[in-house]
This record gives sequence, C-alpha cells and structure tokens, in this order.
Amino acid sequence: MPTPVEFNIGTNRLSGSVGHIVNQWTSIEYLNMGLNRFNGTILDDLIPLSLLRFFEGNQNSFSGTLPPELADLNFLSIFNIAFNDMDGTLPTEYGEILSLESLMIRNNGFVSTLPTEYGNLKNLATLLMENNDLTGDITLSHPVCIRSVNTGVLIEFVAGKDINCECCSQ
Repeated sequence: MPTPVEFNIGTNRLSGSVGHIVNQWTSIEYLNMGLNRFNGTILDDLIPLSLLRFFEGNQNSFSGTLPPELADLNFLSIFNIAFNDMDGTLPTEYGEILSLESLMIRNNGFVSTLPTEYGNLKNLATLLMENNDLTGDITLSHPVCIRSVNTGVLIEFVAGKDINCECCSQ
C-alpha cells in the first residue's frame, strides 16, 4: 500500500489503537482521527511523522502525557487533542514549534504552570486551554489581550483560574 499524505478517519465510531499503522506512514501531512472512540497513547506514534502539519485527535479517549519530542515536528501548524483523558504538564518545548497556529488542549487533565516559552509562538492564532488545571501568566511575544476579540487571537480559559494577561493585570 502506498504511503498516504492525508489520512482522515474523523467523525466515526472507530475504536482501539491505530498508532502502530500511522507511525509507519512518515509522509503524512494531514491526520484526522477526531470524534471517534480511540484510546491509548497515540501521541508517541506521531513523533516519526516529520512532515505532519495537521493533527486532529479531539474527542477520543487518548491518555498519557504530551511528549516533548513533538516539538521536533517543524511543520506542525494545527494540533488538537481537546476532550481526551490526557494529563501531566505542558512541555516547554512546544514553545519552539514556530509554525504552530492553533493549539487546542482544552478539557483534559493537565496540571501545569503555563510555560513562558509559549510566548515565542508568533504565528499562534488559536489557543484553547480551558478546563484543565493551569496557572501562571500569559506572556506572548506579540501584544494580545485575552479579553479582546479584535486581535485575531482566541484564548479561552476557565473563569476563576489564576492566569493573567500582561495588559489586564496592570
């Protein structure tokens, strides 16, 4: 079977694990597994996919931590692992994924201080992190107010968490 560039199996009722298949397709750029019933630790299987640009793994039952090695995916622009059973801390290395435009990790079990390195993400347009247990300050390399809808950047957090943006805390 030839190696696909796009693998889209999203919005089905698929279950089990497909990581052992996916990690053999090193030329995949687009991988959509969202809205299924997959489980396990798929993220480690993404590390060999050096051309990956888009990963949609939301609304499954993926578990485990975010591997720091995903920062080596130099082309990654969309990363969505929202609504899963992930836990652990947020890797500081993700602040090195300069191609990242959208980071969606909401509704998981992350317990972490928001890494200051995430302020290096100059292309970031969407940052969805609510319903975790995150603390810290938001310090982005470009001026953004978390309350402003006119900036083109969407940042959502759960109300009452100890996260402050630079302009709102002055």
